[in-house]
Amino acid sequence: GLDVTWIVGDACDLSRTGRFDAVLDAHMLHCLALASDRTALIKSVASTLVAGGCFIIATMIADEATTFPDTFELDDEGILWGKPSDDFASADCVEREGRRWIPTRYILRDPSPLVDELAAAGLSIEWQTIVPPGNEGDPAELQIVCRKGA
Repeated sequence: GLDVTWIVGDACDLSRTGRFDAVLDAHMLHCLALASDRTALIKSVASTLVAGGCFIIATMIADEATTFPDTFELDDEGILWGKPSDDFASADCVEREGRRWIPTRYILRDPSPLVDELAAAGLSIEWQTIVPPGNEGDPAELQIVCRKGA
């Protein structure tokens, strides 16, 4: 007896989609490497949730055993930078250490910064856990259930 609505659209701007009791993010948040995009997503979700609504998140998180190919580097802020080929063109490329890099993922080592971002949008954490990776070297999965206040 659940009434479920699935939407395909811009997750960073849900203003035209209505109001929801719950929003599920199944591995999209970590694809928003830039802070401005993550902030837009979290604010967008918070604004579409009804009072008491839930935001359910499943996203990547790294630990000491997480490894990445040589063409990637995880910085202290959780941005996974990739080294694109020389002919790759993107406005998101930046110069670092004499080479072009592009932000590819947001993979924290500690959930605290994300928890702070959620709290800033008026979402309180009700539950969180870290599920170990299925394969050695892969990122783990951070699962969070947060709720919008009244």
